[in-house]
Amino acid sequence: MHDPFARNFPLNQALRSWASFLEQKHCPPASLEISQQPLSVLCQQALLWAALGKETGEQRYQEAANRLAGMIAPVTQFPAIWSSESEYSKEETQCAVDLFRRALGHPSERKIPEGFFSELEHVTLVPEEQTSRPYELFEQDGDSMIYLREGVRAALGAARLGSTQFLAFGLQTNPQSFGVDLVNEYVRKEDVWIHVERKPFAFSLQSTGLKSPLHLAFYVDAKECVINEKVFKPRSLHKFQGTAEKIQFDEISLTTNISLPTELIPLAGDNSFWGASFLLTFRLPLSGKLNVQIAK
Repeated sequence: MHDPFARNFPLNQALRSWASFLEQKHCPPASLEISQQPLSVLCQQALLWAALGKETGEQRYQEAANRLAGMIAPVTQFPAIWSSESEYSKEETQCAVDLFRRALGHPSERKIPEGFFSELEHVTLVPEEQTSRPYELFEQDGDSMIYLREGVRAALGAARLGSTQFLAFGLQTNPQSFGVDLVNEYVRKEDVWIHVERKPFAFSLQSTGLKSPLHLAFYVDAKECVINEKVFKPRSLHKFQGTAEKIQFDEISLTTNISLPTELIPLAGDNSFWGASFLLTFRLPLSGKLNVQIAK
């Protein structure tokens, strides 16, 4: 088999370490820790294990690939999951997810760029059902929403309703500080602990004693946004700053139980900010409970 690690895309440090691991033909771990790896790396990791099992004939590599596939197959519709904004590559993620889905037996017409793991197009993955996952997934009428339950500097979750994608949502103090530490029912941002109640397409944040501004941010891929009957488009200098309880992205509404200081910034929809076309932020109240609902 040709060297699958020589390709035309930059490898991040996590994938380099896995490539070295596989080249040395070490036995894959019995347990899988996935919350610190971007989705693109996890897809490639499963494919590499399957390829190594096919090359060596050793079943343990295929079994490890199938275990990992069972963990990530339900969430490939959330491309930004587990990925920080700085390490996210839209093209690499799309190619990795597409190859992964092909290995699951899903047809695709996307042409994989030359040098991007082309040797892995013929491996097969059979997802193994996992009883414990580091996320909660809700699905209803073709729509889906995921909440992460563990992670460091991670998003709270993501959602897809129709053609509108909430690529990542979570807490930040400024655009460079997105992400929280997740511990079961709580999130920690610096020295502040906030209780999270997760429901299908709705969640609550209970904060107490905030001493400095903290924002709830949504990175959204949509064609337009409407706030207080004003229409905003991507790639525009037209921003919104004010208060709002309801924001409309295409046919999807995002509502809160209280009116909050709100800012909407149109984005370019390119490789930055996970490919989002809008950044929406609410400034959290210093105390009390905030309820958020996303619905058609």
